[in-house]
Amino acid sequence: MPRRVTLLMALWAVGCGAPSSDGPDGHAKADSGAVGDVAVPAEGAVPTPTPAPVYGIFQLYGDEYASFRAQMGQSLEDYWRFVDQHVARLGVRFTRTNTLLIWGLVEPTLDAGYDWQNKLKTDEVVKAVYAPASGKEMDMLLVIEPGRGTPKSPPFPKGLESQYQRYVRAVVERYRSGGPAGVAVEHWQVMNEPFFQLNANAMTVDQYVELVKLTVEAVRAVDPAAKVVLGDLGDHLSKVIPKLAGVAIDAVDIHFWCMREGCAYEYPKLAAVRSLLDGNGHPTTAVWMGEFGSWVNSAKGLPLQSAEDQARWLLKAMVANRAAGVSRILWNNLASWSNFGGSDSSPFNFMGLLTNGTSSGDPAGDVGRERVAHHAYRRLIAETSTRVARLSGELPAPAPGVRAFRFEGIVDGTTRTIVWSDAGAQTATLSCQGSSLQVQSLVPSSSGVFPEAKTVPCSAGSLSLSIGPDPLLVR
Repeated sequence: MPRRVTLLMALWAVGCGAPSSDGPDGHAKADSGAVGDVAVPAEGAVPTPTPAPVYGIFQLYGDEYASFRAQMGQSLEDYWRFVDQHVARLGVRFTRTNTLLIWGLVEPTLDAGYDWQNKLKTDEVVKAVYAPASGKEMDMLLVIEPGRGTPKSPPFPKGLESQYQRYVRAVVERYRSGGPAGVAVEHWQVMNEPFFQLNANAMTVDQYVELVKLTVEAVRAVDPAAKVVLGDLGDHLSKVIPKLAGVAIDAVDIHFWCMREGCAYEYPKLAAVRSLLDGNGHPTTAVWMGEFGSWVNSAKGLPLQSAEDQARWLLKAMVANRAAGVSRILWNNLASWSNFGGSDSSPFNFMGLLTNGTSSGDPAGDVGRERVAHHAYRRLIAETSTRVARLSGELPAPAPGVRAFRFEGIVDGTTRTIVWSDAGAQTATLSCQGSSLQVQSLVPSSSGVFPEAKTVPCSAGSLSLSIGPDPLLVR
């Protein structure tokens, strides 16, 4: 868990550009050889490892957006180039897909070979993720699903364990670094949302535990350095983790959405999840959020939420959950789905960072425009990505309902504090040193223009700051 630091020291660092120490992200600070967003080692020095990304987007490249593409007049290849441009513009470096490696899709007939060019275009989509493009750097988490694709096919491959492991080995061999597909996948997930099957008694906890062990063994037989992630287990996580003692698990996945009025922006069980992992021999296992988002406009059963409201939720949820210990967060999605699950009013049709016409409650013809949340996400990444700043933690509240989070600059030496009020507009007095601070809202206009930064003077070691629901960047 990130440490807490005093607001006095945080604002002293903002005003004075104090150097930073290693924070909870666990990355060594780049030295004076840093240029732009990349650490360049001095001649003869050992290169600084690239810090793992925190921010990403779910289902970026899958062939799941036919309605969006049709409205944009895009072929699938056009869409991939379009996504590449947004990846570079936003600065995201990670994605996840959960449909490409369903066992029955890739091996429809046992022992009859693998269909990598199937109806979901597994090979093409994975290669599109890693295809080079200007300003793009992308990695992915691939979900391995054991389902055979028939109504009576159970999720656990009982009696087919050896065939399942052979399939997993073939997948990893194909898509690992140096494999025949020419990509470099190193993150593998054991099912997408196994809580569905567990809740329905279609699979037992012991069967999921055995599936994890089978998958880990097969994955690491091919790539010993590969990372394995558990699927979203919901409340079953507390039953699964104690049964995985001695099994090296790199991350657990939690899916977190806001799909009701007044929903929280911070996952309430993170401390319990961390305690569960630490107490059962998994202190280095990370917590990820592989699906994460909130709606815009009017989805079924939900009140109108403005584009600004969606952006506020994104900013607060990204920062607060990261500070609470989540090390990778993927937004749902770039382009919105249409008719998700057969429903034209599903909340999942209303979450994308781009407008999608009437399918997402936007005016007809308003398709492909960057929403307020897109602009806010881009700014958040530019200011707080692991290449730019190191999270120190949440600061003591300067006033009731006010939350403040400190990020120490890696490249430019500038410390950022992101602050907002959950208790309405109020004025808070903050301690500071130096002559003044720059304060700017992180919620832009619909055209992506951010309010002008204001210079707030420090007087006698303090400043008075008006704080409301819009997250502010103080630097």
